[in-house]
Amino acid sequence: MSERRSCISEMQACLAALAPGCPSSKVAELTSLVDVTMHGRARFYHNLPHALMVAESDNPLDVLIGLFHDIVQVGVDQGIPPVVESLLEGMIHSPSPLAYALVDSPQTRSDRIFEMVRGTFGYAPGQTLSPFGGQNEFLSALAAAQALAPVVDDSALLATTLGIEATVPFRQDADEVGRTALATLATLNQRLSLGLSTEALRTHVKRAVRIANRDVRSFGENDLIALLDDTWALMYETSSDLQRADGANFGRYRQSLHKMTRFLGSLSAPVIFRRFEDEPDAASFEVLAHRTSRNLAVIGAIMHRKLLAASLLEAAADSATATFRPQRHALAGVQGGALIAPAMQTVLAAGRDAPIEFDIRQSPLAHDIAVSMSAADVEQSLFEVDPSGAVRASLLATVPESVAAKARALADHMMS
Repeated sequence: MSERRSCISEMQACLAALAPGCPSSKVAELTSLVDVTMHGRARFYHNLPHALMVAESDNPLDVLIGLFHDIVQVGVDQGIPPVVESLLEGMIHSPSPLAYALVDSPQTRSDRIFEMVRGTFGYAPGQTLSPFGGQNEFLSALAAAQALAPVVDDSALLATTLGIEATVPFRQDADEVGRTALATLATLNQRLSLGLSTEALRTHVKRAVRIANRDVRSFGENDLIALLDDTWALMYETSSDLQRADGANFGRYRQSLHKMTRFLGSLSAPVIFRRFEDEPDAASFEVLAHRTSRNLAVIGAIMHRKLLAASLLEAAADSATATFRPQRHALAGVQGGALIAPAMQTVLAAGRDAPIEFDIRQSPLAHDIAVSMSAADVEQSLFEVDPSGAVRASLLATVPESVAAKARALADHMMS
């Protein structure tokens, strides 16, 4: 069995720069905080490899932010990890299961670190956190700031807090994020007497934008598989049904695919990546936006074929509750092309000989759909599928007989 990965070398390097003389026991404590949370049982996307990817930098503050930015994932971990709970004691409370609110008390109002984090996120005293935007990031930032406060200065704490706040993804006001952050930091700088220069604040905002863009960088990479792998890991992570030891059922698998397909279809480059002043420069941002638009188009086409494949399997199984055993495979790189259909077919071809239909490395039915049905035909067939209801067997009659036969054979095999 291979040794479990750790962030120890990255933690040692960034603290050597930011907190010279930091005791080895504190370095070990901070390393354990990241390692333990990132190795949570259900962490398939928000895990240590992802944190280390975001932490890839020669800048020690970038590294620190990357390591701590996802230590809390309430929905994935089904709560706050015990190692984090102790850091948040007296600052948050849980009015109901998996719901959290800020404690508003004389103690919290006089707690400089708490007020720094609350102010950076723009939260009101006593506010209830939203699970759909900011809850995980706020709790991660607050825990990180509490853990780091004994060893790093106020500037580093502010940079870390802002960097984690910036990773709240997919904001409709992406163009305003940098300017809003600068105004927020200026207010905090004055209110908390941090003594930071305007240039230092601008540097913190640029860093936060850089971190936020790195957090979602697979959307804009040449390698389509990087984005697909992230998509599949996130879908797997957020579906307890897909992780069941006794197998997932066809209906819930298809519903998970439908949610992810709809979510990806709602995205565009302007809500994924951000820019503030020269971070990144105009030319680089234009390339990034173009690549992202192309990737979203290709992955949208792929996910529609995967969704139809899942629907056909459910129809062939003649039961939404019939089960199969999902298998996740490591994916290899496939470069994106200018044309959607050829890139989609190239990606799906990697799994055309697999014995089941699941991830991209296992796409025999989705590949057959891609090469034998037009986009309009796929959309017409999917129109027959009720997202919230069971798939009817009649769906098989809307696709070529060769595809229907493949669906029946695969369903029989996957259920055996």
